[in-house]
Amino acid sequence: MSNLVPRLGFALTSLADFEDRRLAADVVGLMTSAENELSPVRYSAYEPVLTKLDRRHLDPLVDVWLNAGRTPEPPTAPRVGSLLLAGPNDGVSYQVSWGKSNVPTFPFVAGDIDIALVNSHGGLLEAWLDLIKRLAVRLNPLYGDIFNMSLRGWDTPHDLLKRLPDVQWTSIYGRPYVEMFGEAHICNAPFHRVDVLSPGLMWVQATPDIFEAVPEDVRSRIRQHLGEEAFMSGGQWRYQTGKAPDFDFSNVVLTPAS
Repeated sequence: MSNLVPRLGFALTSLADFEDRRLAADVVGLMTSAENELSPVRYSAYEPVLTKLDRRHLDPLVDVWLNAGRTPEPPTAPRVGSLLLAGPNDGVSYQVSWGKSNVPTFPFVAGDIDIALVNSHGGLLEAWLDLIKRLAVRLNPLYGDIFNMSLRGWDTPHDLLKRLPDVQWTSIYGRPYVEMFGEAHICNAPFHRVDVLSPGLMWVQATPDIFEAVPEDVRSRIRQHLGEEAFMSGGQWRYQTGKAPDFDFSNVVLTPAS
């Protein structure tokens, strides 16, 4: 059963090194330079998000992302980092999470926006989607999606090691999936819209309107075109087999800190 809330959300799952300070600074810079309604005003590593941020001085946010103040540990100890950002009146929020251990994990950048805020500001949805595109180009994610959290089925099961989630309103296929499916094959799929954001990074939109649920027949046609074995569907998640890329975890597994 979906937990329905009146917000739009996105998630960008990456294989980049989130301990790279330049990457962290660039992503924080993109989020804090967004137009006022989309720009965060407070930050923290964990809830509650109370610390006021200064857009002229972003190093403290980057330090939180990198968990720079952690107690020194042996180089082989697992490392984690997180950053939460909140906008005025919690109308928008962003989350960064990463971890490094001997078991590979996928770092991600995610966020959401209140639907009432979107409806009260003309052009804000387009600005929010443009910000997601710019974040995607900088992060070069392996996968991303954009969804309406007020519609049933938005929180589809998720296990990229086995299969993609079911088709969302918009998905972002990074190079591992572009190579697996083939760029031409993706372009010929029955999506409403397909854009190439950068080489090996594709924005695929299932339907015109994020405020309407993606019909099951649309999802089914897309899955059939790209291969049912690459997707979870029908709320099922206990798959023993599936089709997934051979991911390169070299940036996200535990290595001694430099």
